[in-house]
Amino acid sequence: MPPSLRPLWLLACGLVSVLPGCGDLLSVGLPPSTATGDAVPLRVEVLRLTPSGPVSETAVAFGVAEPPRRSTLRFTMSGRVSEVTKQPGDRVVAGERLAGLFQAGPEAELGGLTARREAAREELAGMTRGVDSFGETERRSRLEQEIRTIDVRLQELGREIDLGGIEAPYDATVASRSIDVGDMVNAGAVAFEVFEDGIPVFEAHVPDRVAAVLSVGTSAIVALGSQQVAARIASVSPLLDRSSLTRLVRLTPTNATESLAWTPGESVEVRFRLPTDYAGYWLPMSALQGETGGLWSVYTVVRGDTGDELSRRAVNVLLLEEERVLVDGSIGEGDLVVSDGVHRVVLGQRVTPVLFDDNGQPTGTE
Repeated sequence: MPPSLRPLWLLACGLVSVLPGCGDLLSVGLPPSTATGDAVPLRVEVLRLTPSGPVSETAVAFGVAEPPRRSTLRFTMSGRVSEVTKQPGDRVVAGERLAGLFQAGPEAELGGLTARREAAREELAGMTRGVDSFGETERRSRLEQEIRTIDVRLQELGREIDLGGIEAPYDATVASRSIDVGDMVNAGAVAFEVFEDGIPVFEAHVPDRVAAVLSVGTSAIVALGSQQVAARIASVSPLLDRSSLTRLVRLTPTNATESLAWTPGESVEVRFRLPTDYAGYWLPMSALQGETGGLWSVYTVVRGDTGDELSRRAVNVLLLEEERVLVDGSIGEGDLVVSDGVHRVVLGQRVTPVLFDDNGQPTGTE
């Protein structure tokens, strides 16, 4: 019937109720709950409720990936930079020299002593072998003693000069460099920033209410780019950041390898599982029906006079996850709850329930 004629037809049926077929026609298009008793029941997807004991909830915090160690390398004395061997991005090994200083006093003394030692060695080598006069023996002893004394002082000068240089404290990567050859620097001047290579640690600022229930050794999952990394809590700071009401939590990976791709300071998302005292029934989000005032309900299948039909039950939302929800309320173990398509059904509608398992596969009808 064209939509433009439907109001006239309804009026006619209301005025002349004895017209043949008006009663049957009025049932067409109305909710199935008002249809005639011989309507075919609608097949609906249902889940049989099974209780879930106390469950855990997920708390999310954000942080960064950091190297196990990061160091600022400084000069210990003043001088002029005489050498710089590494650039940002270079990898270094423990003990490798990164920079040196020219120190006028020690350098000059080093040169003079080196020349004196060479002269003493040449003089000693030129002495006639086999001559055993008192004078020759005394002279040889004096030269040998002088060479030993010079060697000792040269070693001391070497250590002093090394103190003016900078070496890598451990296997690392150079993050930044603050000096160039020829620069005059004072003791304490920053030369390099380096960070330790290898597997990172994670640092997250966690809300105080969450940090209060965390403990060392608790497991967590860290999202590092597209990588999921299992980790454990290494420390929870007792200090509260007053501006953000958070505490610093440090985590170490438990399943990461050297092949893990990361950069210092890279953002991460940390997920903690927290115990709760919530107990109820897990349902898919698609089973919920919104009510007024922020309330929720579900449809359950009950046995009526003419077969299975739908009843509405109020529920309380206890815990919300990405695709499912934990509820309790006027429902119980064994109830059949419509799990999908709630927008297609109404209260009192006759249905044929089709059971689905937790994997969304049908298991039969009830």
